[in-house]
Amino acid sequence: MMKVIEDIITEILECKNEKLKNASQRIKNALAEKNFKIYKINVLQKERQRDRKCIPEAPGLYFVGQWSEIKELVLLPKNEVERLPKIKDGSKWYLDKDYETLEKRLDKDKELLYIGKASGKEGLKKRITAYINYLSNNPITKKHNGGRAIWQIQDATENLEIFWISFKELGIDAKDVDPKVIETLLLMQYKLDMGDYPFANWSL
Repeated sequence: MMKVIEDIITEILECKNEKLKNASQRIKNALAEKNFKIYKINVLQKERQRDRKCIPEAPGLYFVGQWSEIKELVLLPKNEVERLPKIKDGSKWYLDKDYETLEKRLDKDKELLYIGKASGKEGLKKRITAYINYLSNNPITKKHNGGRAIWQIQDATENLEIFWISFKELGIDAKDVDPKVIETLLLMQYKLDMGDYPFANWSL
């Protein structure tokens, strides 16, 4: 599945912006050389926030899915979704027609499920921590509503994995290339290639 991400980045390399092309090439090389570490989500969840030294305080991209072993994934039954913690800002879990849409999206691709980006001083550490801690607050705060469909997958924390690409480690200056730009291009190209966004990405 890494090849799918590499192929998408290869298509981004056709753009005329030299700084963007350079950044994309470095990301592609890191993927090809497997210059990153994959973590089970439940492993990171068990560590206290201050002990998650493996997650850099730097801008970058992160990817959620199944990389080591592709398992069959199913959604939580609707009655269990209804018992999930309420979301403080009024956002809702995906039920009714959205639930049916989720089932179809999950059938399309069980490997790459979410593409995320992180900006700012604390970057990846702050963003990923908010993501993997999403269900720890009741009611849930709006720290990372994007990608929340992940938590409607049965045994998500045990089965799913996450890895990230740190711009700092690759020598990419986020002042020149915003992670949001590359995230948007990845999502646009994924949709062109696959017909829809990844499972937990509902829009740009």
